[in-house]
Amino acid sequence: MFNHNLFLEDRNYVTHSKSYTIAIYQYTPTFAEENKAIINMKSKMVLIGLAMVATTVFSCKRDYTCSCSKIYTASTGTITYNDGSYVLKDNEVRASDQCNKQERTGSDLDGDYSKQYEIK
Repeated sequence: MFNHNLFLEDRNYVTHSKSYTIAIYQYTPTFAEENKAIINMKSKMVLIGLAMVATTVFSCKRDYTCSCSKIYTASTGTITYNDGSYVLKDNEVRASDQCNKQERTGSDLDGDYSKQYEIK
């Protein structure tokens, strides 16, 4: 456990009729212990770096286009119209959720329709 190569000092103590010599050594870690500590430190740094990169990639806000299609259904078939698009500035998951929440069905003067939204 102790590296006896690093000898610091001798201390002499005298008590009543006995004298003691105490050698004081300083503990220095072995090469394997130092390597293990360095490897642990490096692996922690790599994990922290990966976590930072993942946070940046998955939470970055970009412009996503939500395009809408209005689809009429009739006995003769379906007719699809482009019903516009708009830009969402958010991360991909939230933008997709916001876009998909607007899908609905209904009817107007032209007949029954369904609105379908797609994120691009």
